[in-house]
Amino acid sequence: MARRLPHGLINWRYLQPGADEQVRLHRRLWWESGRRRPRALWCLGELWLWLRWVLAHGPLAAWRAVRRFGPEVAAREGIPLRRQHQRVLALALGWCIPPADVYRFRLYRLQVAPLDYVFDHETAAYHAWRSRPLGLRPASVALLQDKEALGRALEPLGIPVARTHAVAPLGDAITLSRRMDGLERVFCKSRSGNQGRGAFAAWRSAEGLAGRAFDGRALTDTALVEAAWRALVAADDTLLQPLLTNHPTLAPLAEGGDAITLRFISQWQGKDLTCLSATLEVPAGKHPRSGRPLYVILPIEPATGELRPFPDEALPDAEARARAHQLWGRVRHMGCLPGWPALAAASCRAHALFPDLWALAWDWVLTPDGPILLEGNTGWGVATVQMLQGGFLRSRN
Repeated sequence: MARRLPHGLINWRYLQPGADEQVRLHRRLWWESGRRRPRALWCLGELWLWLRWVLAHGPLAAWRAVRRFGPEVAAREGIPLRRQHQRVLALALGWCIPPADVYRFRLYRLQVAPLDYVFDHETAAYHAWRSRPLGLRPASVALLQDKEALGRALEPLGIPVARTHAVAPLGDAITLSRRMDGLERVFCKSRSGNQGRGAFAAWRSAEGLAGRAFDGRALTDTALVEAAWRALVAADDTLLQPLLTNHPTLAPLAEGGDAITLRFISQWQGKDLTCLSATLEVPAGKHPRSGRPLYVILPIEPATGELRPFPDEALPDAEARARAHQLWGRVRHMGCLPGWPALAAASCRAHALFPDLWALAWDWVLTPDGPILLEGNTGWGVATVQMLQGGFLRSRN
């Protein structure tokens, strides 16, 4: 009930007989998101969320999005702010489409079909819908969510996974200082969490422990590191793993020495596994105003393992384009990424363990010793792939 949005798109056209295919698909995704709850109670909750969104959160979110992104669009594409606001508000209130996604997918342009896209609040239902015909099993999802168990399942296949030094149980009373006996640099993360929530790096210094949170916040002394540790073990079992370093070819690209992540998304196409998308995510410091971490994403050509520039039109502002251009100038002649053929083959080999899941995202770090797999994800975000390749629900799909 704390959500701002319903669990999918909502529109009166869902009640219209003979609705087109895309309307039916979005209606199905919305309806499928409540399959595990009592329908009457779930519908009442969705009605409450919809009313709250239409009457309060939606108009405010639309105004904020236009204020943030509108001037850049007006200068670059010549679309007046008033017309942008009308379009954003119509999609936000008429379909429950988040205003930030209107700009992310350039839906403010009338020639772009908004129903071509799967939005963030539909992602879980979309993954389940795509996997259900393959025989989706809860056990597969559970294995992917358990990072330690997944590593043990993949090691016999010869897939290089991040080694786990120790598993601290939920509520562990042992301090990180004691857990790190004999270790110099570690990365601490939840056993079953996602999006790096609560994760942090820690290392020994002359004064004790120091570290850096996943969100870029500096942990400058032992007290702050131990506080981050206590928060992590209070939420879930916690894994201590080596703090990985980047391959020498890539190391100069990352500010502060943060690990550069390569995401390889494998998918079933009939009986074959292929690459749906691959991207390199390079840390680029912090946002000068908000302080949040910044990243530059570079697409990878699956056939060759070579980097490609992110399309200018898909970047939100001049600052993002400047960062992308600067990085692209440094890597444009790099050629094939180190270890790419082995990484691609290992990703597909790992996915073969899950014939009931249509697409999985595998997060790797390219280290001096070769690619190391961090984890696999079944509920991966679909926004970046659609920004690069178009909406997943286009009629030609």
